[in-house]
Amino acid sequence: MTLDGDEVPVRRTGPLEDLRGGVGVPFSGCDDVGIGPGWHELESRPGVSIDTVALTTGEERGPTRSSDRPRVAVSASGRAAYTLQVDAPGGGAVVSGFAYDPGWRAAIDGEDLGPPQPMDAQAAWPLPGPGTYTVEMRYQPQGAYDAALVTSGSGIALCLWLVAKRRRS
Repeated sequence: MTLDGDEVPVRRTGPLEDLRGGVGVPFSGCDDVGIGPGWHELESRPGVSIDTVALTTGEERGPTRSSDRPRVAVSASGRAAYTLQVDAPGGGAVVSGFAYDPGWRAAIDGEDLGPPQPMDAQAAWPLPGPGTYTVEMRYQPQGAYDAALVTSGSGIALCLWLVAKRRRS
């Protein structure tokens, strides 16, 4: 495993039989790793799937309670717009699940979160902190496409009207 390109040694803390049987097992870091604020990239080796990463302040902690885990529900969706109900007790980021494109925008309570940041080739926005949010994501260039569609449709309708009018004359 690497963190920002630096090797991070880990050790298996779950049963080897589970690992061999394809069951997920916990791993722990061998040493403390200091990271600063901001975005960081944690990568696993090919063939290794990581479901959850828990970062601590170095103090011993027990297992994470399910009430501490973030929850996301899609409350509305359209062609290029989504509304999410996000409960993030520990803060975090919203990852769109769609390919990164600077045309994506997200807002919380009408406040624009700015352009997305790429996260594993997907559009993502850091949340302002722990809390419950309504996040609205929209693909902004869609407005230009909609305008072009209306203009094209109007042009076609005008042409058909002119042809019909000319035949009557």
